[in-house]
Amino acid sequence: MKKYKLEKQVPVFPEKIHQVIMNILDNAIFAVNMESSRSKIITISTGIKGDDIILSFSNTGPPIAEEHLDQLFDPFFTTKDPGQGTGLGLSICYTLVSEHGGEIRAQNTREGVNFTVTLPVK
Repeated sequence: MKKYKLEKQVPVFPEKIHQVIMNILDNAIFAVNMESSRSKIITISTGIKGDDIILSFSNTGPPIAEEHLDQLFDPFFTTKDPGQGTGLGLSICYTLVSEHGGEIRAQNTREGVNFTVTLPVK
């Protein structure tokens, strides 16, 4: 576990950032359980880059189709089967992170998928 001593404030509404984290983790848990042959690993890391705090969520689930990466944060878009998701979780994440002046992005990695949340430190 890392601890940081921030000289500046990270102005957030804790309950909103909690929702972002829970939505990302819920999707990660679903993803790692999709394929029984892969290791089921979810990694959360944090860091500071310039005037931003970085939250990174990696999972060993299957990659997201390249044509879907640009749509992940659109309302009602889902890659899940009918009845398994509403397509609102990542859209809500995008809205809440944007309200805090931050960014959220997803990318495929060699091991699976990574979601990065960047929030400004003031």
